[in-house]
Amino acid sequence: MRQLLRRLWWFVRLRQLERDVREEFEFHREMKQQELEHAGHSMADANLATRRALGSVALTQDQVRDVWIGPGLDAFLRDLRFGARLLGKNPGVATIVILILTVSIGANTAVFTLVDHLLLRPLPYAEPERLGTVVRHYARGTLTGEGYAQNGATWFALREGVPEL
Repeated sequence: MRQLLRRLWWFVRLRQLERDVREEFEFHREMKQQELEHAGHSMADANLATRRALGSVALTQDQVRDVWIGPGLDAFLRDLRFGARLLGKNPGVATIVILILTVSIGANTAVFTLVDHLLLRPLPYAEPERLGTVVRHYARGTLTGEGYAQNGATWFALREGVPEL
């Protein structure tokens, strides 16, 4: 956690730090160029040799930024800024996107909650493996309007262990 906070702090101060890196890089470039000029190279040759020796300023800044805040976090934050800029240019699309995401996340949460409560968690009974279902079978054609519901006598008989009624 401490490392993540440190990296976020670097990101907050990134502009100042990049300016410092650029100034230090320019200092080293000037020193190298003066060294080559004192060694007898022309100004143009010393400039070219210095650029070859030290490389690109932008590449060096990218490498330093990767060390400070990490390549993954840097890319994520750049993508986040880019997405915010694009959504800011078209507020109608931004509103629809936010509404769709809100409804999708809400529906996903509701489905997961149902699955969790109905399928994943154990039943709130002491011995759930002893639960059963009472079913009443009727012969074909004998079903009349009565007899659908279980009455109290059926439950008492089941409790006492009577196999059939």
